[in-house]
Amino acid sequence: MTFIASAAATVVAIISATVAATVAVIVLITLAARVVATVTVTFIATVVATVAFVSILQSFISECRIFDEVIVTIWILTLVVNTPVLTRYSTVVDKVTAISYCAISSKLAARQLYATFFAFAYLLPLSVIVVCSVGILRHIIS
Repeated sequence: MTFIASAAATVVAIISATVAATVAVIVLITLAARVVATVTVTFIATVVATVAFVSILQSFISECRIFDEVIVTIWILTLVVNTPVLTRYSTVVDKVTAISYCAISSKLAARQLYATFFAFAYLLPLSVIVVCSVGILRHIIS
């Protein structure tokens, strides 16, 4: 009888393990399906929101052609302002170590470059910020 009881216990244990494994697989498949569904819904919502945002942005930009002109003007102004930088730098070779590096060609050129950068990289943006801030303050006060 003990052999039959032992065999029955083994069969019950195998069935229990199989059922437990099956339940675990079903739970994992259910969780995976939920994750996939959640990710899919989130992705679709993101795509819809992005498409809506892009269409709104495109209609806004198409109505405001001044943006194109402002961007082109900024790029041209930047290239014009930085042209002296391209012409004033040169390659210098150190006589002791024979290492080459870039340097400004003369002290006068260095002063001109620093003055240009100070004017266009500090004073001009600061002036724009001050004018805009004063405009905002006047709008708030009135």
